[in-house]
Amino acid sequence: MALSLPARAQQILIDSLQAELQQVSANNIKRASLLAKLARAWWYVNPDSSVALGERCLSITEASNIPKLRLEALNAIGVANNLMGNYEAGLSYFRHTMTISEAIKDSQALATAYNNIGITLETTGQYDEALTFYFSALKLREAINDQKGIAGTLGNIGIVYGIHKDYTKAIGYYERALAAYQALNDQVGIANTYNSIGIAYKNLEDYSRSLDYYLKSLQVKEIIGNKGGIATSLHNIAVLYQKMGEYDQSLAFHQRSLGLQRELKDREGVGNALLDLSLVYMALKDRQRALTSAHDALAEFKAVGIRNGERKAYRNIAEIHLQFGDYEQAFPFYQKAEALKDSLFNERKAEQLAEVETKYETAKKEQQLALQEKEIHVLEQEKALKTRTNIALGMGIVLLLVLGWLVWYNQRQKIRLSRLAEEKLAAENRLLAEEQERTRLALEHQARELTNFALHIVQKNEAIMRLHTYVEEQLEKEPSVDHKNLLKPLDQQIDQIMNLDRDREKFEMQVNAMHQRFFQELEQQFPDLTENEKRLCALLRLDFSSKDIAAVYNIATKSIEMYRYRLRKKFDLGSEENLSVFLKSI
Repeated sequence: MALSLPARAQQILIDSLQAELQQVSANNIKRASLLAKLARAWWYVNPDSSVALGERCLSITEASNIPKLRLEALNAIGVANNLMGNYEAGLSYFRHTMTISEAIKDSQALATAYNNIGITLETTGQYDEALTFYFSALKLREAINDQKGIAGTLGNIGIVYGIHKDYTKAIGYYERALAAYQALNDQVGIANTYNSIGIAYKNLEDYSRSLDYYLKSLQVKEIIGNKGGIATSLHNIAVLYQKMGEYDQSLAFHQRSLGLQRELKDREGVGNALLDLSLVYMALKDRQRALTSAHDALAEFKAVGIRNGERKAYRNIAEIHLQFGDYEQAFPFYQKAEALKDSLFNERKAEQLAEVETKYETAKKEQQLALQEKEIHVLEQEKALKTRTNIALGMGIVLLLVLGWLVWYNQRQKIRLSRLAEEKLAAENRLLAEEQERTRLALEHQARELTNFALHIVQKNEAIMRLHTYVEEQLEKEPSVDHKNLLKPLDQQIDQIMNLDRDREKFEMQVNAMHQRFFQELEQQFPDLTENEKRLCALLRLDFSSKDIAAVYNIATKSIEMYRYRLRKKFDLGSEENLSVFLKSI
């Protein structure tokens, strides 16, 4: 596959730095500096390589005590971990840079550390904490007059307020960032900030202003030749025209975006652009072009193995057939879309089950070790008791042989009886423990089955309900006998499939029954929890991931992360405490 222009330029930079590195044999400052630059160059190509290069740089700086280069290496490793999704590791490296920057009193480096920590916290949904670090970074950068840093931090603050849906405040920070970028003549920063302001106005439904800023962003990107950015701007403008009902304009910009994605050889981008085109053709009721675009999108996604894209394309094709009343054509495509969704769901659940099994085996081994330690302790106590008894018997024999013998005999009988009692109790305890273990495993199996069933029902019913509603409407609109004879069997088939709702009600009753004691304890200990928060607690207790919960309730994963953050606050949990483990302890 041919590399895009930015990718080729990045590869040229990497090759140049590697060639220069080969000329430096000694582990000196120059070699450490080149390693740090290479670590940054590999960020978006191979983050694993960035981590390895950063670690090599660190080993040199430790020996030579060069804090500036050490900070560069730590930052490079932290960013690489974030790019790989290892946010806890990234946060750890950034906090390390903060400690070093404070020790050497480097305000520039400290501001960078604050900003990087803010970005990591924002990415993991800890928005309030992210704002605290962003404002700390802004204060430092204003103190040292770091205009480029000020502009970037203002933009980050605007993003967080946008996530909070405080779009007016977000626009205020974006405009301050824009002024800073304009003063620096930073065209990339100007283009990106225009785009951010356009998004904020779109969310405020001020489409006229949104369009104005989108067009400004496009103009700057065209001047600097940022083809990837141009494609994004064309897409944003096309979607905005679609919202405004100006479909001809929307088509024109979607087609321009599609052409550029093809030029960039981004097949996933081509597939998404074709899907967008099919939606516009649907709005124009141009069935043939809508279907052609959707089928072409499906071919692109299949060619590069993007299964979620395939699912969207199948669903889009079904929607087009449904729009034109072709129910028989729509239903198979809905089935294909749902089959792909089930497949993707099962893959995720298989990974989660493997992880749960590993955790269970680890916990089981820990319990066995604890039991062995306890048995050793009991044996040591028995040994100590036996020693003391023998001493007492010996003294008794010396003082009074007959009396000593009687004491020894009685003690021996007591020990024998005690051991018999202990063996009986141990046997009973083992039987009880085995029964409890079987019960616990059965409950865990039932919980997993119920969890899979719940997610399956939610996903299935989305498509079926819409098709059912549409068929019912057609039956009411067209009362003719022929029309009813055509649609009634399909309606009955859909009714049978919709009976899954009764299974879902049964499932919910069983889950509620399983968690009655949990809900009672939760309400007693934390009476200020909302009903939504209680339901979330139950799902977390069943080891649902944030992605699964978001799929059930059809909301963004970041929203679930925000709810989890609020729960941790209400439960007063530390950062090292696991929320799911805490809920299982209630």
